[in-house]
Amino acid sequence: MKLFQFILVIILLFQALWVKSQGIANEDWNDLITLKNQTSINTEMSEFSPIYWNDFIVFVGANKREKLFDKKTKEPYFDLFLSAPNTKNELVKRAEFSKNINSNFHEGPACFSDNGKHIFYTKIHSENNILIENQDGVVLNKIYESRFAEGQWAEAELSEINIEDYASCHPALNSKNDLLIFSSDRPGGYGKMDLYFSHFRNGSWTEPENLGPEINTEENELFPVIHRNDYLIFSSDGVSKNHDLQLIKVQLNSIFEIPKPLILPHPINSDYDDFGLVLDEIGLTGYLTSNRPGGQGKDDILLLESSKSILSFGEEDYNKVRITVNGPEQEVLYNTQVYVMPLSQEAMLEFDNSLFDINKEKSASFQIDEEGRGVLSLSDGFNLIFIESDGYKNWSKIVSTSNRIENLTAELHRTKNIQKDTIIKYVDRPIVKKINNVEVKKGATLIFNNIYYDYNSDQIKSGAAQELDALAKIMLDRPELKIELSAHTDSRGEANYNQKLSEKRALSAKNYLIQKGVFQNNILTKGYGEQQLRNHCRDGVYCTEAEHIYNRRTEVKILKF
Repeated sequence: MKLFQFILVIILLFQALWVKSQGIANEDWNDLITLKNQTSINTEMSEFSPIYWNDFIVFVGANKREKLFDKKTKEPYFDLFLSAPNTKNELVKRAEFSKNINSNFHEGPACFSDNGKHIFYTKIHSENNILIENQDGVVLNKIYESRFAEGQWAEAELSEINIEDYASCHPALNSKNDLLIFSSDRPGGYGKMDLYFSHFRNGSWTEPENLGPEINTEENELFPVIHRNDYLIFSSDGVSKNHDLQLIKVQLNSIFEIPKPLILPHPINSDYDDFGLVLDEIGLTGYLTSNRPGGQGKDDILLLESSKSILSFGEEDYNKVRITVNGPEQEVLYNTQVYVMPLSQEAMLEFDNSLFDINKEKSASFQIDEEGRGVLSLSDGFNLIFIESDGYKNWSKIVSTSNRIENLTAELHRTKNIQKDTIIKYVDRPIVKKINNVEVKKGATLIFNNIYYDYNSDQIKSGAAQELDALAKIMLDRPELKIELSAHTDSRGEANYNQKLSEKRALSAKNYLIQKGVFQNNILTKGYGEQQLRNHCRDGVYCTEAEHIYNRRTEVKILKF
C-alpha cells in the first residue's frame, strides 16, 4: 500500500512538473498570426494532418467517391490526398495521393524521408483487403512503409516498429532519417497513448523507448511532427481542463536533459481540438488542423501565417548565434565590428552581388570582445553578416534561419602591404573589365543569376539578359577571349529533363551572344542540370522559391583572356 502511494505521488509530481515546465498556457499571438480555412480542399467531413512532400501538401481526408464506409462511423474510409500550394500558400485543389497506398480501409497521418522517396504512414491492420483483429477482437492502427521507385509507390509493408496486440500510429521522421517518433498504447507507458522514439542504426530500428513523463501524460499524446530544425510538435489532451487536443512544441535536444514542453499560444490553440501542425523551414508559414467553429466540416485544415517564427515561441535565445572572429593564424582581432542586416524575400529572388553591400544604417552592430567573440541576433529568414577590422579584408556571409545555426566562425585575411618607392612614377591606371564586381580574367568564373527564362522554357525573356549584354561587349572588345558557358537548374522535375533543359539554356545563351556579334568558336557550352546545387535543396527537400532560384544560374568560365 505504501509503495502504491509512493508511486502515485511520483506520478503526480511528474504531472505537476510537466504543467510547470510548459509555463505559458494563456499567452496569445493574435496580433502576429493569421489563420485561413482552406475551403477549396476541406469538406463537410474531416481533413487533417497535413505534411510537406516535395512541392505538395499531403493530408488525410474522407474519400466521398468510394462506396466503402466505416461501419462504426457510417462515413467513408480515410485516404491520403495531396494538394499543391499556390503562390499565396493556399491549397486550391486536391487529388488522390496514390492508388498503391490508399486501400479499401483507413489510411492516416504520414511522414516522408528527406528525399521524399520513403513513406511511413498509419493504416488499420489489414492484409489482402481483409481486416486483422487482435486477441481482443479489435482492429488496431499500425505503421506501414513504402518506397518510391520507377515512378510509383511499391506495395506497402508492415513496419518493424509495430508490436502485436497494440496500436502504433502517427509516425514522424526527422530530416536525417534516423529518428522516428510515433504514438502507441504498448505496455510501459504513462497514459493511454504515449509518444515513443526509435533510432535507425546498422540497417534497422532500435527497440522503441518511451519519451517519458516530461512529454507524456496520463491521457493521449498524438500527431507528432518533427521540424527540420529538430523541434518536436505534437498534441495532447492531457493538459487542458476540457481534454481538448492542444498543440505543444519541444526542442528534441532538450528531451533528455531539461524538459521544456511549451503549449503553443492562441490562436494556434483554441478551446477546441488543435493538432497536426506543420511549419515551413523558417516557421513563418504552415498548416494545422482544428475543429473550432466556423469551419467546413468536422476537422479542417487551416493555413497559418505569422510575422514571427512560431519556433521562437517561449525561447529568449532563438535565432541567436555565437560568433568567433579570428585572423589567418587564429589570432584574436581587436577593433572588429560586426553588422547584421535582414534581407527581404524579394531581394533574394533577384539574387545578385549587390546583396553583399551592407547598409550600416539599417543594420544592427556590435564590437567583438577581447576574446574575439560575440553574439548575433538574426531576423527570421535571410540575413547578411558583414565584418570589418583594421588591416584585414572585409568578411561577409548570407545565412538563413531555415537551418538553425548556433555557432559561426569567421576567418579574416590580411590586406596586402603596398611597398612605397622613394621615386614617384606616373603610370596609366589599367582598365579592369568587371561584371557583377568580378574581374574578367583567365580562370575567373562569373555567375549570372539574372538571366530569366519562362517556366520550363529555354528561351531568354526579352530584356532579361543584361549580364550577357555586358559579356558580349567585353568579348567584342577582346576577340581572343574564350569562355565556357554552363547552365544549371534547380532540383524540381525529373533529373533527365533538367539535364536536357540546362543544355538547351546554355545553347540559348550562346546563341544570344552570337546574335550580338561574338564569334561562335569562342564559346563552349555545357549543361549540368541539377548536378551542382549550391544549397541543400535536393530532391524531396522542401525549399522556398528563393532557395530554388539560388540554384538556377548561368556560369561563365574565362578560358583565355
